Amino acid sequence: MKKDENYINSIRTIREKCIGCTHCLRICSTEAIRVRNRKMELYDLKCIDCGECFKVCPTGSIYSFYDNIDIVKKFDYNILIVPNILPSVNFGLLSYEDVIKRLSSFGFNEIWEEGIGNEAYLIALKKTLKEKKDTIKPIIPTSCPAIVRLLQVNYPLLINNLTVINLPLDILGNYIKEKRKNIKSFGLFYLSTYPCKITALKNPLGLKSSPFNGVFSLSDIYKKVLVEKNEGSGEFFKSGKVGVSSGRRGGEEDFLEDFKVISIDGIWNIKKFFDEMEEEKIPYFDYIDAKACSLGCVGGVFLKNQNFLLNFYNQREEEKRRKSLMSDIIENDIDEFLKDESLLLTEKINPRPQYLLSENMDLAAKIFQEVNTIYDLLPKLDCGSCGAPSCRSFAEDVVLNKIKLTECKFIEEKNL
Repeated sequence: MKKDENYINSIRTIREKCIGCTHCLRICSTEAIRVRNRKMELYDLKCIDCGECFKVCPTGSIYSFYDNIDIVKKFDYNILIVPNILPSVNFGLLSYEDVIKRLSSFGFNEIWEEGIGNEAYLIALKKTLKEKKDTIKPIIPTSCPAIVRLLQVNYPLLINNLTVINLPLDILGNYIKEKRKNIKSFGLFYLSTYPCKITALKNPLGLKSSPFNGVFSLSDIYKKVLVEKNEGSGEFFKSGKVGVSSGRRGGEEDFLEDFKVISIDGIWNIKKFFDEMEEEKIPYFDYIDAKACSLGCVGGVFLKNQNFLLNFYNQREEEKRRKSLMSDIIENDIDEFLKDESLLLTEKINPRPQYLLSENMDLAAKIFQEVNTIYDLLPKLDCGSCGAPSCRSFAEDVVLNKIKLTECKFIEEKNL
């Protein structure tokens, strides 16, 4: 699909359902949420689609958009890529094989595990660590889109640490598109466990376009799989141990055991680490195995009713069942995966425009001073009663005329 020139979020809100509880306000790691007049407001350019707000919303007023499964009817031949953590998901009495067969019955001629792309990504990454000594360290992965967007919003100085290797999902998508290019009416789709992957395919970073024709939500497909009685016979392509393990915390670190790697899961833990990176307080590392969700992708946002600890256990058990380290496809065709046109990002990833309070540097500096002046008047309690997540963000909103200073409960108008 072609890239949208305007930035889009997959996280959306149903204003009528919002009760102003502020759960989302307090959980947002980039201060992208405000609560005004008992209703949530989303600052699009600050949102990284991590989906933490989605998980804590008690009324269902926060949701993620995705494509309807009926989109496959537009094509004569359909291929679905399933997330590498799908074996960990509890589908009741259904086995993983049963789930794949039911997914196939929805109109898919082939089903591929995303882990195949992760295997290619890690092989390329290991080669980079061995051969390209001038690469900025520690390398930060592109494999978690929420992490890439976090850098754009909060840590623009760390963007240069991002690897130039493509998102594993796109590496696999490019490979499949090339191998099936002789099929005239061919659709490629992904089953996502989190909003950030939907955004990454709808509005890719570092690429002009995505090889995918659509993306589905696991929370939606999950229900359909449970009630579906038919079984399809589409071909199934499985990853090896490495592809399965890459979806959990520490999986990439296991494969890169010859290098100094640290595994971090959970968006707040990652933020703390990046803060210390900017302050040069951390020791040397070659690579950061960073995943925004707790325990890794097994803690995906669209799995919010699942037991993540049990999913983590299930994922480890699935690794033991895989006989080979790598998939047969990677073993036999790795050179095709490592071609630059499929493997590497083609465009520079830049900070989000909101990082500057104004595009005019002189005006931005003036606004920054005004923000500091307002901030000095505030109690610095970050209580959230004003509808902003912190006193600092409240001061920014005041200077940008989004709210009045008197909305702070600790300031009386007569004292201004």
